[in-house]
Amino acid sequence: MNWPLAVGVASFLCSVLLAVAIWQHRIRGAADRRLLEQLQECRAEGSDRPIAQHPQINPYLCVGCFSCVRACPEGNVLAVVQGKARLMRASRCVGYGYCQDACPVGALTVGLGDVQSRSDIPVLSPELETSVPGIFIAGELGGIALIRHAMQQGSQVVRTISDRLGARDGARSEQRPIDVLIVGSGPAGIAAALQAKHIGIS
Repeated sequence: MNWPLAVGVASFLCSVLLAVAIWQHRIRGAADRRLLEQLQECRAEGSDRPIAQHPQINPYLCVGCFSCVRACPEGNVLAVVQGKARLMRASRCVGYGYCQDACPVGALTVGLGDVQSRSDIPVLSPELETSVPGIFIAGELGGIALIRHAMQQGSQVVRTISDRLGARDGARSEQRPIDVLIVGSGPAGIAAALQAKHIGIS
């Protein structure tokens, strides 16, 4: 084996790889600087603040793979800056949830965040119960316009009511002709009705 030739080829390949890495690093650095400038512009105009549902990113899990950025149909809601996904124009988010589905490591979820200052979104308990005991809100009225979440919430509410009814007496009462009254037949209402039928409550 010609060792000097092998060493020369290996050195050449290492030099090429190093040059490519430096070139990519410089390109990425320039892109990051542009994105940081755009982020400052978004903050100045207030478009970086979410209106309702929006992607919530765990920076410790994010691997900066751009999947969420590419999946978003609205454009410029998300950007990968310095290797991590960041909210860019959060006010554009309408809650499709494609970014959440696209993330391969589960670093991103679509949720509401802090809604204490929103007068149009009801304050609910973790069980989706309002300040009036026994009245629950599920679906878009709660602030998240995602069909999948609405269906999950409708089912969750009925399971909660069923658990409470079972804990209370376990038997039907003549004064309680129905167990659940569902107002509305959107995704949450349909899911609630199907869950009630599955559980066996009226």
